Amino acid sequence: MRILKFIILVLLIAQSYLHAQFLLNDYTFTSFVRVEPYVATKASHGVSNELSLNSAESNVVQEVAVLVEQLYIDITTDEITAIDALIYPNPVVASDFVNGTPINLGFYMANAAQIELYIYDMMGQLRLKKYYNLQNDYSGSNAYNFIDINYSDFNGFVSAGAYFYVMVSNDKVVGKGKFGVRP
Repeated sequence: MRILKFIILVLLIAQSYLHAQFLLNDYTFTSFVRVEPYVATKASHGVSNELSLNSAESNVVQEVAVLVEQLYIDITTDEITAIDALIYPNPVVASDFVNGTPINLGFYMANAAQIELYIYDMMGQLRLKKYYNLQNDYSGSNAYNFIDINYSDFNGFVSAGAYFYVMVSNDKVVGKGKFGVRP
C-alpha cells in the first residue's frame, strides 16, 4: 500500500512539473514520464522508461507503468511570456546610473502586448511602475525588446542593494528577475 501511495505521489509531481513546463511553451508534443526507484525525476521530451522496483512490488509497478506510458499531453497556448528578461549592467554602479547611464531591460516577446513593469526594493516597497506598449513603442512581437530605465524614473533616489522586477501583461506575470545596485 505504501508503494502505491508513493507511485501516486510521483505521478502527481510529474504531472505538476509537466503542467508548469507546458505553460511556458507554445508548442504541441508528446512526452513520457521517467521514474526511478523512490526518486521522482524531471520528465524530458522523448524519454521513456519503465518503473523499476524490487520484485515483490513488480505486479503493482507493471500496472502503473502502463498508465505512465499512456500519459500523452497535447497543449497549445497563446499566453504571453517574456523570455530571457535580463537586466544589463548587473550589478548597476550607482554613480554611473546617477550620471546618466541607463539600466537596460532586454527580453523576447512572442506576442505584441501591453507590459507593466514593477520594480521593488529589498524591503518590498514599490520603487518604479511604468507601462509599455510593445506594438507601438518598441520592436514589437517576435523581436528582442529593450527598455531603458533611467535614474529620473526612480524620482531621483536609488540606494545600494537588491531590486526585483516583475513584468505583467493582462494581469499575469510574464517575466521577473533581480538586479543589484552597488555604491
